[in-house]
Amino acid sequence: MATRHLVGLDIGSKFVKAVQLSESSGKFKITEFGIAEIPPQVSVADVVGELFSRKKFKTKRVVTSVSGRFVFVRYISMPVMTDEELVNAAKYELGKYIPVEVDEVLHDSQKLEEMPPQEGQEPEMRVLLVAAKRTFIDEHVAAVETAGLQPAIVDVDSFALGNAYELSGMAKAEAVAQGRLVALVDIGASKTNINIMSDSVSYFTREFYKGGDDLTDAVSKKLSLEAREAENLKRTAQAGAWTSGGGGGEAPPPEDPDPSSGGSMPIVMVEAEDADKLKSETWAKKRDRTTTKVPMVMLEKGDTKRFRPGAASSEDMDRVADATGGVIEDICHDINISIDYFENQYDKKVEEVFITGGASNTPGLAETLERTVQKPVNRWNPAQHLELELDRDSLQELQDFPAQAAIALGLASRILG
Repeated sequence: MATRHLVGLDIGSKFVKAVQLSESSGKFKITEFGIAEIPPQVSVADVVGELFSRKKFKTKRVVTSVSGRFVFVRYISMPVMTDEELVNAAKYELGKYIPVEVDEVLHDSQKLEEMPPQEGQEPEMRVLLVAAKRTFIDEHVAAVETAGLQPAIVDVDSFALGNAYELSGMAKAEAVAQGRLVALVDIGASKTNINIMSDSVSYFTREFYKGGDDLTDAVSKKLSLEAREAENLKRTAQAGAWTSGGGGGEAPPPEDPDPSSGGSMPIVMVEAEDADKLKSETWAKKRDRTTTKVPMVMLEKGDTKRFRPGAASSEDMDRVADATGGVIEDICHDINISIDYFENQYDKKVEEVFITGGASNTPGLAETLERTVQKPVNRWNPAQHLELELDRDSLQELQDFPAQAAIALGLASRILG
């Protein structure tokens, strides 16, 4: 039987992540992974194109996703009807719930579940309505097509997160909390996505605009560092939190025990002019005199310059935790508000929280969140139980960025149909 391939392409505010999922004879495996930073003044299309030229993706068909203020998600109740009837009815219902004209958006709907009938009332069902401004989608699709790719589906970040969770459960039943309500939380660079779900049913989503950029800004101000220095220190500390366990659930054991490889350290990408600085002996000596030492090794010449910071010291992790404490409290407070709102509205209890995303590994975040929400918090690597068929470089990248692959993996899971 022929092998099918589909790529999930997650275009964030700072990074582009791509996961290729392949299917043959009903078996699924990750067969390619890549990540690239979006430098200032460089177009998304150029970054995506470079990533696909560097990696060995076997298809140009991609599933992408959108999020933000031009994307509207609503959960509503409607009389029970067929799927065909819902298509027509949803368009009229949508106008009641979004702040723009229906003609200005692309929209879709999905029946989630039928609710127990109330005495004397017609039976109802819960319906998911999703809409996004047409111009916003057009710009997104144009960037993907300019990179030479074929967008097959445009999804929403929070739902891709849910699909990654389902896929984890298909790979290993124990990887998910079956039959229990969980909050999936992806903490990215500029925003945090939340999807509260049980098994395959999503009950609530929310997006708020706090994330890794706010943490970097806090490190920069507190420690009087330039933005790039602050970002490098933050990423090094996050890598240390991941490999050391960092609280809030168990971290997977390092898969590469060779200390010369850098273990599961994130790759910090810098522009060519900065790469030249790194090769300068004078600059290197200056770097070694700084309080924060981040040893780096250039991996490829002629490509986007990629560097791997060395292992974080406990002092660095403590400095980052101290500098980011206030922002962490704010992020955890907003997550808690979302969970409280859901529990009060639906009279249901969230039992566990799964966190992922690049900023989720910030020292102190998991512990603070667990204390704030008063629920178990698990750091989540959705690719952990999936079969991998990757070359050495791609495997290393996936090990370096396990928490940043969730949305791309969820998008690629659309290969399941």
